[in-house]
Amino acid sequence: MQLLLSEQRISPIRHNAALVHNQTPFAKKPTLHRSMTDNPNLQSTRPKRILVVEDEPCVAEIMQAILIRMGHEVEIVTNAKEALGVFQVGKYDLVATDFHMPGMDGLELARSIKALCKTQRIILITGSFTEPKLQRGHLEAVDVILQKPFALEELADAVAKALGLI
Repeated sequence: MQLLLSEQRISPIRHNAALVHNQTPFAKKPTLHRSMTDNPNLQSTRPKRILVVEDEPCVAEIMQAILIRMGHEVEIVTNAKEALGVFQVGKYDLVATDFHMPGMDGLELARSIKALCKTQRIILITGSFTEPKLQRGHLEAVDVILQKPFALEELADAVAKALGLI
């Protein structure tokens, strides 16, 4: 497998039982373009601790690689139940969760985490805004929404915005 980030978009598509991006296989080691490393939102003053909650392993691994490359410490879990099991107040600077997951969805997870810690910063990642739960008035537990597919710089901006850096 090879991770190709030259198109700067994360949009996984199942094709012949392999995860591909615009018909190009992913790899393990990301290569960031010079323009991405020049973006101040891709760099951090100190490593932030980020919990990624994503049930799609390849998407989780890609996010982890990008966030680590940005200078953050990343832990991955595959569902909301696991996330609640590892979550502790003050342990993570940011939680980035997918919306569509088996069992508890990302919005319910965000509400549960905010009940434990009102100041916890949360990014909700979704591929669809047509869900009734994602309409105005239902997103009080979410700080930033990131729509899939997203560019690497959009992920960096979402992280920076959620952490109050921009």
